[in-house]
Amino acid sequence: MASASVAEVKHQFGRIRAKTSHYVTTMSCSPGSRHYPFRDLSGSSLSLARIKIDPRESARVNLLLPELKADAMFAGIMTAIRAGYYLAGALGVPLRLMTLGGPWFKDDTTMLKNMVSQKMRPIEVELEICTWSQTRKAMCSPMDFWIATHWTTAHAIQISCNLGVMDGQRVLYLIQDYEPVFHPASTDSELARATYHAGFTMMVNSVDLAEHLSKSESLPLDSLQVFSPSVGRLGTLTSEIRRERKHRVLFYGRPSKPRNMFSVGISALRYCAYLSDQAGLQVTYASIGEAHQRIRLSKSAFLDSLGQLDWNDYFDLLASSEVLLSLQASPHPSHPPLDMVSTGGIAITNELSAVRSGRHPRLIAKQSDPIELGTAIYEIVSGSSITNLGDEFSLSLLGERNLEDVITKICADFG
Repeated sequence: MASASVAEVKHQFGRIRAKTSHYVTTMSCSPGSRHYPFRDLSGSSLSLARIKIDPRESARVNLLLPELKADAMFAGIMTAIRAGYYLAGALGVPLRLMTLGGPWFKDDTTMLKNMVSQKMRPIEVELEICTWSQTRKAMCSPMDFWIATHWTTAHAIQISCNLGVMDGQRVLYLIQDYEPVFHPASTDSELARATYHAGFTMMVNSVDLAEHLSKSESLPLDSLQVFSPSVGRLGTLTSEIRRERKHRVLFYGRPSKPRNMFSVGISALRYCAYLSDQAGLQVTYASIGEAHQRIRLSKSAFLDSLGQLDWNDYFDLLASSEVLLSLQASPHPSHPPLDMVSTGGIAITNELSAVRSGRHPRLIAKQSDPIELGTAIYEIVSGSSITNLGDEFSLSLLGERNLEDVITKICADFG
């Protein structure tokens, strides 16, 4: 039997650690411990309960992520990292990236540190990235500021605050989606909801999400806590980056993410392909965002997966394609439709809480029905639907302030 490569061994070890992290947490509690009531609550409950607080430690900003992987630095992760950079820069302290999962090895943290630093140029802060084991045993100052991201990180911080390990007044909560809907009605969905009522200072990505939180959780959100999402090339005039558009339909297809409704998207594309075949119209279809197998759409049409693209290739593909189908079952301000509109193209998405329609003439929202979605795509590629391509997209529709402005205001409030 051939020996496994170092990379394969590390990958398998990481999977084992990920599967056993909850077991390790629960085994560390004895019935007489103050941690014991939370022993079997959720996988992340006690992840930070044993960090050490030492007044001799210098203050930092601790950004807590579920995990950090080189091949998964999507828009949400980069927004969180930008928040950490802005806060650390405003306070004049180092930034420490901590995770509930990987990276597992110190050599991985070196590679990730270089990657993050490069992506964040020209902004510079003193940066440290922790492995999973370093996070659990971290030495922290009582003057540290914490940024929670995914609900599991907010829950871990919430438990630590309840145990007296941390001060909840020094916690910022970056909210980029309504995450209780990531789970069926269950312990985890209710724990996710509870994090919104933990008393942390919130930073909310987009007006739409803020309105959803206000309605669903009766949260009194200040508009100064709401920021607009960052779109990569919005500053470039659409007329300058628009390419000759082809009869190509793009699909933001991520089968591993239920909230992106992969099956609904495939059904809609198949209906569009059926209509196109009937009309003798040749259309090509490509999926981006996550690699998957080639999928037949009709007798003559296939969906080819391009997987995750680098930044420039992604925008070049958007700018040379006619329409993008991108679905999102939660109120997260999904980036691909905004990116497509910013390049002068047309994006089709699903309506949610009657907030996506009317944002822009090139952002078309339909019900999550394959026939409605497929018909909308066909009307674009066949030319039977006339859409105004001249208007440029303004992010002020999704929030009047950017993330840096919101953090500057929060720092002023902290004094």
